[in-house]
Amino acid sequence: MHMLTDHDKIAVLHAELVGWVRSKGLTEVSPGMLLEESFADGRLLCRLVSLLERRSLSGVEWRAPSLAASRHNIAKVLKLYDCSCLL
Repeated sequence: MHMLTDHDKIAVLHAELVGWVRSKGLTEVSPGMLLEESFADGRLLCRLVSLLERRSLSGVEWRAPSLAASRHNIAKVLKLYDCSCLL
């Protein structure tokens, strides 16, 4: 029996998460992409939350954001779920 290393387990989880995100129609995430990069500016996170919540999020910065706009987008989601302690 072959035991998976922690690195292998993370790779499997990453592939499963990418597959799940893509199954939701968010095809801008490709299997070879690092999810940290995909979620870094908050736009993909906002799209995913909008899709799962079945409502639009107002005030999201959809254009290529600056650092401030990225923080704003992520804060939108955190406030939605009352996670202000993480801000």
